[in-house]
Amino acid sequence: MKVKFIIGAIALAMLSVAPAAMAQEDGNRDANGKIVRGPYHTNRFGDNWFVGVAGGVNIFTESGNKPILSPALDINFGKWFTPSVGMRFGYQGLEVNSWTERGTYDDGSMRPYIQNFNKDKNMYKEQFSFAYIHNDLMWNLSNAIWGYRETRVYNLIPYIHAGYLRTYKLDAGKNEFTLGSGILNTFRISNRVGITFDVRHDLTNGRMHFVRNRAGILSATVGIKVNVSKTNWTRCKGDDADKARIAELEAALAKKPQVIERTDTVTVTRVDTVKVAGDKYFPGTIYFERNHSEISAGELQHLDFYVKGVIRTNPDRVFTVTGCADKETGTSERNQVLSEERANNVADVLFKKYGVSRDRIIIKSTGDKENRFDAPELNRVVIIE
Repeated sequence: MKVKFIIGAIALAMLSVAPAAMAQEDGNRDANGKIVRGPYHTNRFGDNWFVGVAGGVNIFTESGNKPILSPALDINFGKWFTPSVGMRFGYQGLEVNSWTERGTYDDGSMRPYIQNFNKDKNMYKEQFSFAYIHNDLMWNLSNAIWGYRETRVYNLIPYIHAGYLRTYKLDAGKNEFTLGSGILNTFRISNRVGITFDVRHDLTNGRMHFVRNRAGILSATVGIKVNVSKTNWTRCKGDDADKARIAELEAALAKKPQVIERTDTVTVTRVDTVKVAGDKYFPGTIYFERNHSEISAGELQHLDFYVKGVIRTNPDRVFTVTGCADKETGTSERNQVLSEERANNVADVLFKKYGVSRDRIIIKSTGDKENRFDAPELNRVVIIE
């Protein structure tokens, strides 16, 4: 069959060009040029969700039927649990059309959804609608083999699926368990939006249109996918990297001059009066976990101390809340979003919990462009000054 051959050839072409496409990727290799595949930090349940809609063609693949190209519609939503493993729930449907020699049921009565008899083909035209509600288990082959990269343009994602298919426009609807496999191809436009090309085959029972036979529906659709929550993943550096970083920080501390030296005698001079020059003010810092913008319980206590000790004791001062992100983690685009979220979260606490007037707070976000500190963990911060 020409149509099925063409769709199959497209799917095979995608599989064959994938290695060449991935060979052009970089940014996910170590100092020795080896691919780095993880591990990755576990994201929250609300992260890495997506929705998609696509349209295309359905092809009925039952023995004895000659298919007619029919309209297809796919609607789905899903989540990635790791950069390589995800799950998708969806609807596939509209209708199928075909030519068949079977114009009657097994009891000899006419099948009401069989349309006009075509003398040239010596066949009946069959048409019915269907809805397939399915669950897909997806494996991102690109991330699994060539390592995760947020800005990769093309991803090859084979999957298996199962669910229930219901037919319509018959004298009675039928439900049949259905399963199969497919290949999802995604093409990145931005962090949020991508184009999809999806080829799938549904294997079911011919009872869904009152025939004792195996039946199938082959579909090919093109559509759009939108990421509706956090999109990226952060690679764990591992124990060796953590130990090396600790050693690096200890070495840096060892180089600093000692502030306090031991003496045999201590002389204390009594001061009758103490004068404080200028405002009662010092900068405040609220630190964040890598790739997160939520304020931890510990940092909320630090913010509480700062509000009561500085902001409330300087009622006429305007403070600047600056969100930052470290440049050694993630992309510049993602870090800009993180810094904005961090600054806004701190400002919201000041406004809503402590009643600080909005005209006393200026909100800024610098992304990873103005890292003030040498250690990356110190640049995941909101600075109040």
